Amino acid sequence: MGRPKREIKLSKKEVVALLEEHGGVVARVCAALQVDRASWFYDALRKKYPDIVDIAWDIKKKSILTDASTALLDNVRAGKETSVIFALKTLGARIGFMEPTQTDSSNNAANGLTVNYNPTFVSVQNDNHT
Repeated sequence: MGRPKREIKLSKKEVVALLEEHGGVVARVCAALQVDRASWFYDALRKKYPDIVDIAWDIKKKSILTDASTALLDNVRAGKETSVIFALKTLGARIGFMEPTQTDSSNNAANGLTVNYNPTFVSVQNDNHT
């Protein structure tokens, strides 16, 4: 049924601060304010601040990425092999960690293309550029 409707007057800055405090989860903000999510956030607030849904989503994504990176760090520190490999493949290139690559230009030599195969990505380089 929802909570009873009541008017809440908050500045955009205050709403953003609440969203940040609650990880971008609108339901948590509304529960903390004891207001109905549908009538307050999605009706009244969106009319006043049309970009508030996008702001909430950006805050939620940042919160999720923070949680995921914290979990990854915990797993790496615990020596969990999959997390260690993932960290090395994605972050390790910045410090010189690279997986071996194979170059196969036998079928593409006439076209001037070099295909570099790497288990994590494939790149094609045009050797005929001028």
